[in-house]
Formats: sequence, C-alpha cells, structure tokens
Amino acid sequence: MYLPTTVFSKNKATNIEFKYKNMNLGELERLIDVVKIKIIRDQKGTWSKGSTTYLNALFDEINEVKEELSSGKQCFLEDELGDILWVYLCFVHNLEVEGKVSMSRVFERSLIKYSERVNGINNGDCWDKIKKKQKIYLELEQSTFTSTIHQQNTDTL
Repeated sequence: MYLPTTVFSKNKATNIEFKYKNMNLGELERLIDVVKIKIIRDQKGTWSKGSTTYLNALFDEINEVKEELSSGKQCFLEDELGDILWVYLCFVHNLEVEGKVSMSRVFERSLIKYSERVNGINNGDCWDKIKKKQKIYLELEQSTFTSTIHQQNTDTL
C-alpha cells in the first residue's frame, strides 16, 4: 500500500513522497489467480452471465464505496475498495474468456497511457493535448487491426 509522507512548512504541503509498504506485485498476481479460479467456477454455475454480471456489479460496489467514504470507517472503506478491484478483475477476465480483450494488454495499455500522461505533465505538456494525441494513435491502431481482421476473413473465403 502507498502511504503518503508529507512535509509541511508554513501550514502548506511542500513535498509528498509515497512509500511502498507491505504490498508487492505478487499479491496482485495471487489475486488474479483467485479471479481465474472463480471465473472457472462461475462457468459451471448458472448465476453468472459472464462479463455483464460483473459490469453491473461494478456500479453496486461504487455506490457502496460512496457510502463508506462518509462513514469514517477506514476498514470498511478499504474492504469496499477491494471489492471494486475484485469485481473489476473478474469483469476483465470474463471479457478475456469471451475473446473480447487480453487482460495483459489492458494492463499494458493502462501503464503506457498514464506513464505518458504523467511524464508529459511533469515535462510541461498539457494532459488534454497528450490525451488527444493518444486517441489518434489508438484510432490508427484500431483501423489497422480492423483491416487485418477483414483481410484474414477475406483470405479464408
């Protein structure tokens, strides 16, 4: 977990440093492993309707976080935030099982996207300008992907 350490001078925060404590990527990997087991279990049952089930559950969990934000109960808030993470991971994994996305590509895209934006604003660029540029590249990538799929389908006929 990230714990902020703030240095105050004249009642103003002048430096914020985040320390990484008590969590590593292995924990996220283990959570994803549990998600995969859960999705296999879901496929054997009748209650889950795949990604749609988890997409709807995300809205429920967000509302529960809203409630806990005003409660002042840190443990309950952390629990609900964990539920959002869980449901999100289940949603993305279901989309992967359904052949709609690659979970690793979702993570990779997010890392690239926000690294570029944060590095950009730290170098004086505008967030919206970076975002528009990324959108153009994404549209080009999608166009190329769509053309490739279309060509593959034409070749198999």
